[in-house]
Amino acid sequence: MNTIKISLYVGTYHKYNSGSIAGKWVDRTDFTDLTEFYEYCAELHSDEDDPEYMFQDFEAPSLFDNMGLISEGYLSDDIFEAIDLLETADYDVEVYEAFANHFGGSNYDMQELL
Repeated sequence: MNTIKISLYVGTYHKYNSGSIAGKWVDRTDFTDLTEFYEYCAELHSDEDDPEYMFQDFEAPSLFDNMGLISEGYLSDDIFEAIDLLETADYDVEVYEAFANHFGGSNYDMQELL
């Protein structure tokens, strides 16, 4: 079984635009799904009424960025499903990254890629 390591530095656009990069590194393995992740982010930024999360930095296999699953202001609803699929896949993530880089990762969803 592969372990997919993804960490995100979660701040907010309001804080950033106010001159602050206050946030925290969050490891996705601490959460079972996206709802749980966003609940944590809401607690983290409970000083804002309606925080707009900003992933100011992230560490993830390039495949997630190339497939449009993660970016500065976006985290795909399918990211945890994609992680689960990759963690139980037949090959290491580097094999799928190489394929996606060669054939255009944004042309596939994770199920098609695998």
